[in-house]
Amino acid sequence: MCSWKANPSEALVPEPVQAQAVKSEDTEMVSEMNSNSKAREQLKKDLSAHRINLKIDTWTSVQNTNYMVLTAHFIDCDWKMHKKVLNFCVIPNHQGNTIGNLIESCLLQWGIKKVLTINADNASANKVKIDWVRYKMNKWNNSQAVLGGKYLYVRCCAHITNSIVSSGLRKLQKSVFAIRNAVRYVRSSPYRLYYFKTSVEKEKRTCKGIVCMDVPTRWNSTYIMLNAALKFKKAFTRMAKDLNNMAYFKEPDEELITMM
Repeated sequence: MCSWKANPSEALVPEPVQAQAVKSEDTEMVSEMNSNSKAREQLKKDLSAHRINLKIDTWTSVQNTNYMVLTAHFIDCDWKMHKKVLNFCVIPNHQGNTIGNLIESCLLQWGIKKVLTINADNASANKVKIDWVRYKMNKWNNSQAVLGGKYLYVRCCAHITNSIVSSGLRKLQKSVFAIRNAVRYVRSSPYRLYYFKTSVEKEKRTCKGIVCMDVPTRWNSTYIMLNAALKFKKAFTRMAKDLNNMAYFKEPDEELITMM
């Protein structure tokens, strides 16, 4: 049986290949950092050279954490549209002055002076934050705010449309609630879903797809649910009669909706 004893001095000598690998990784990291730094400086030049339209989005996550993202939109000299995220961060609250301060800091950090408009939801807190930014911009040396920022606040058309549709849906609350309850009943178990599909076949409906639940806070998903349910109206009626369970398919009382 032969034995081998390692030489301690040899064990401490690093292998050249490993050293080269570490050097290569360090070089790549430094190169990437330099590349990012150059890209950032180029973006700062582009942002300072053009009129910028800003978009503000704020929301609260399911973990009850507040977030804000600030996006810049601009058109370059070749008439190409650009969209750049300037900041994505956690915010302490949704108060106008708090977010206004963050926006101002971000503008100063990126060297942005030519702000044309700021697009945000049609909410009272947003008016406060944009009034704050307008006030600060007008205090800058050589302020380049158009007409003193009189038309700085552009309200989000999608949010306004959402508010209008949501208001209209509240007028139809009982009917929407009844359809949502019927769809929930159909999708609550494999047996009920199978029976519903059988009812569709018996009614000789040629519609493809199946009914779907909506997310009440998203009006477009409510439209999809109602549009799908309308195609299967006869199947719902047949299923309710066959199972002798009309309660799930009737419009509830106003008090019940309020409790829900």
